[in-house]
Amino acid sequence: FPAGYLHLGCDEEWDVGTCELCSKRVENGETPDMIFAGYLNRMNDFVREKLHKRMVIWDDLLETYTYSLKNLSRDIILCCWQYEKNIDLPRAHFKNCRKYDWLAIYRDLGYEFWFAPSVYSLNNIESFTRYALPHEPLGGLLTTWEKNQNTCFECYPLIRYCGKLWNGNHSFEQAVGEFFGCGEKNFLDAMRAFVEM
Repeated sequence: FPAGYLHLGCDEEWDVGTCELCSKRVENGETPDMIFAGYLNRMNDFVREKLHKRMVIWDDLLETYTYSLKNLSRDIILCCWQYEKNIDLPRAHFKNCRKYDWLAIYRDLGYEFWFAPSVYSLNNIESFTRYALPHEPLGGLLTTWEKNQNTCFECYPLIRYCGKLWNGNHSFEQAVGEFFGCGEKNFLDAMRAFVEM
């Protein structure tokens, strides 16, 4: 595929250091954190040198694996996902759930990053965008995950609006009205109420 990026995921990986091979490494003094950092750096070398792309990973495990956060190659792009409705500062994903200025932390450590809201909520998209833009991210990635019978009314309007928002058009009503070909106020109010739930 032609994109200059390859997203390797690496989120919610709780079993680092527990397989038969890695358990031996842990017994010999390596920590799961060191194993994780080593794996990511090796994968990054492969992605960069063999595939000629930039590697992207989700950021959530870097809250737990602080050695990895400080010892990864700085050409790995960190993708910060946050799915709360209102984001003034992102929360830690799993450990203590406290709020931190994650994008400032990443920037201060020399990383480039994307921010990733979700189609779960209009407020999530708008508030995360407001938080992220002053930190000068490389870009945004709107996540959609599993969808159901409401995809047409739940996801597509938010995907359309997010694309418009990130390109300077801040009108939800205009983006949704163009998408559905309907600018009636009652319809647009109903659509806003539906995606703000």
